[in-house]
Amino acid sequence: MASYEVEDGLAAEAAAARVVRRTPEIEGLVALATQGRLIRHCARGVQFFADPMNEVIKGVGAHLWFAARALIDFIAPGGQGAILPGSRVCELGAGLGAVGLVLHALSDCKVTLTDLPHVLPLLDFNAAHVACVCPVREPARVAALRWGSSQDLAGLAHEHFDVLLGADIAYEDEQHLPLLMTLEALADGPRTRVLLALADRDDGTLRSFLLLAASRGWRIEPIVLAHRGDEGETIVANPVVVLEGRAPALAISA
Repeated sequence: MASYEVEDGLAAEAAAARVVRRTPEIEGLVALATQGRLIRHCARGVQFFADPMNEVIKGVGAHLWFAARALIDFIAPGGQGAILPGSRVCELGAGLGAVGLVLHALSDCKVTLTDLPHVLPLLDFNAAHVACVCPVREPARVAALRWGSSQDLAGLAHEHFDVLLGADIAYEDEQHLPLLMTLEALADGPRTRVLLALADRDDGTLRSFLLLAASRGWRIEPIVLAHRGDEGETIVANPVVVLEGRAPALAISA
């Protein structure tokens, strides 16, 4: 067995031991790590696992997308839009949790990672993995959040988040309204900082999202246009725009 498989397997077993909800999916992730079939990514020294072949976690949430790295670079300590230490942060559509976990580990933020229920085992797994490396911190909170779901929102209604985050979460037109309504429900009006890193796929999706947000009273400003990959190579397709927004003082209905 290759040494990296042993290392990944040991790291996965340690993470699984800290997971409260040790589900069959968690066991599956441990098995894949031991076989070298997960990818362990690193951003700003913080490591987390992805399921590249969707063997346990289905859908796009099991992958690390460039928009997440762009947002990390913007909000991590020393970044142009660095989040204040100790902030209460919620990441929407967190996937494997990269953005929120970097803040949890490096900025001492109180982080809640949210996504669809089937993605939660990967979030639990990665939150526990980061907690193993930062033993003085409890794992980041993980919660189900289906956009527009009053039941899911009820569990987060009294959090008073300082910052809401999302990376590449507006790529489907039909999700724009539920996403905006969810952001409005979670935001404490204009006080809450909303930061989104969205890929511009040149299909009109980004423009339609911004138009809908403006029609609902959002103030959104493009801050950074990220064109470069991890190794500094120029990325021509799908540049990422980092947006900073403020929700309207009074959320409106659909």
